[in-house]
Amino acid sequence: MNLFMIVMYSYLVAMGIAVWFYYRTLIPGLNTWLWPLGVVLCTASYIVSHSSYLVQPELLGRALAWLGNVWVLFGFYSLVLMLINGLLIIPAKLLGVQYRFSTPFAMAGLAVICALLAFGIYKAQSPIVRTEYVATHKPVAADTKILLVTDLHLGRINAQGAAEDLCRRVNAQNPDIVLLGGDIVDERLDYVLNNGSLQALSGLKAKLGVYAAYGNHDYLDAASGRLRGLLAQQGITVLENESTVLPNGVKLTGLRDYSRSRGTEALKRLAAGNEDYFSVIIDHQPRRLTESAAAGYDLSVSGHTHAGQVWPFRYITQNMYLLDYGTTQVDGMTAIVSNGNGFWGPPVRFGPYPEIVVINVKKAK
Repeated sequence: MNLFMIVMYSYLVAMGIAVWFYYRTLIPGLNTWLWPLGVVLCTASYIVSHSSYLVQPELLGRALAWLGNVWVLFGFYSLVLMLINGLLIIPAKLLGVQYRFSTPFAMAGLAVICALLAFGIYKAQSPIVRTEYVATHKPVAADTKILLVTDLHLGRINAQGAAEDLCRRVNAQNPDIVLLGGDIVDERLDYVLNNGSLQALSGLKAKLGVYAAYGNHDYLDAASGRLRGLLAQQGITVLENESTVLPNGVKLTGLRDYSRSRGTEALKRLAAGNEDYFSVIIDHQPRRLTESAAAGYDLSVSGHTHAGQVWPFRYITQNMYLLDYGTTQVDGMTAIVSNGNGFWGPPVRFGPYPEIVVINVKKAK
């Protein structure tokens, strides 16, 4: 067990005790044996589903992962609620005022948390199509439709059904090129092979091919080399510090993820020929936008940020990256960052809807 999981399990136990005690103390009806049993089951769901074992049947493993991840977020917001309640009590104590609102506050807060989680779950399951346009003077053979999909996070929750739905939505756009922008696999390669989600990606269709770059999660199982071969079997070409030129004059460059290689040597070395083609760089984390623009790339596509995914993490991603979501110009290069098609951890989103991005490359007039 790695350090992250030790810390996570310790936090889960402490969080469960705090949440159990808080709601039991303040909300009538939660002082029976059913409430602590529910807390234990939810906590155990996360621990079991994140163990190194494949839970069978696969549907049970998915249900445990779903419940456990939602419980983690429920507990986090409950701790925030407890903190706010405590901060309201302090001035009342200092002023000698009797504070009678702890129970109504806890009940209202619980209702708000449940409503927000329900909406966030709905939002996470409701992907959209975002359309962008890029004009170029480069000699592309014709207008080109590039479809960008990032952060699939195939695994315990995003399983075969999610992958098949993604293929249907992608193919409906009739793309010329499909780019997978990293974090194809969530954690363990065995999970996606067991539930058939990786194999389902063979359904992706594009006239000029499907290409991928690795994200940080694709390295977690120390099986990126094996993953490359498995993706090749599905008709997907991985570009890891590699470039390829397509027949229509589009040059694709995929970088090794920033978590494994923080330098800019590869993007500079692979920039040879950028002036002759419409040059696209696939970099999972949007950390090298300025350097990519300086090297002459026309378009940079990234993911990773999830646009924060849930409150309050958008405040963090907006301050971490030059662009954490959307489209902008960086020294003449178009930079597009997607918030991803899947999700990491809880199947919940409070920011932008999950998406696939259609990029229409057109000849400038």
